[in-house]
Amino acid sequence: MLRGTRFIALRQEMLAQDMQIKDIAQELGRSLRYVYDRFNGTFGWDIEDCYTVLELLGLPAENVAKYFPRGGM
Repeated sequence: MLRGTRFIALRQEMLAQDMQIKDIAQELGRSLRYVYDRFNGTFGWDIEDCYTVLELLGLPAENVAKYFPRGGM
């Protein structure tokens, strides 16, 4: 499920690649709650997790600010 108003570019890329939050959680070795809390803005992303997600999606690391903007907006 990719509803929400935060991390729009990331959500769009995940949708384009048929990737779900559960897939991200599994690849990160994190719980679904952990990842949902990051997407919802409850907690910030760990920078290493950001780079891992970009790598998983085949996106260049230099675009980290595009896909993980401060505050998710």
